[in-house]
Amino acid sequence: MSGFSSVAVLICYVSAAATMLSLFIPQKRTRKILSFVLGLFILVAVGNGIRGLSFELPDLSIAAVDLQQSSYEDEYENVIIQKTADRLVLSIDSLLKDEGIVAEDIRLSLKKSADNSISADRVVIYISDAYRDRVEEIERIVVGNLSKEPEVYVTSSEAR
Repeated sequence: MSGFSSVAVLICYVSAAATMLSLFIPQKRTRKILSFVLGLFILVAVGNGIRGLSFELPDLSIAAVDLQQSSYEDEYENVIIQKTADRLVLSIDSLLKDEGIVAEDIRLSLKKSADNSISADRVVIYISDAYRDRVEEIERIVVGNLSKEPEVYVTSSEAR
């Protein structure tokens, strides 16, 4: 805020100096030239004052933009991770159906590593009692495609 007030004071001083000098300018041709020089002086003085002020402002606005950008990036990453999880659930369901296994529910959570890779953190599959004897086959399918051993639960009781 002090930067704005110092620019305002600079404009007042430059305007007062230009007004006093314009009183001493003779009429006719010299007046035009000296008026141009005074106008140029005012523009340069005010421009330098504003340029000095602009070095203070970008720091604040850049910090605000960085915070806003990082929140957008985090939100974007979360959307990507969620969409990836949704697609993987559909893929697992399709792979199980291809083997004749109908899962009641598939829950998948993903994690993002420091190198920005996404991997399966936890895979939970709920099946009906009719598929109890195929738990090992379900595990093989999931491990073969996601490299993560799933937790397989039979309806209302734990299979493994």
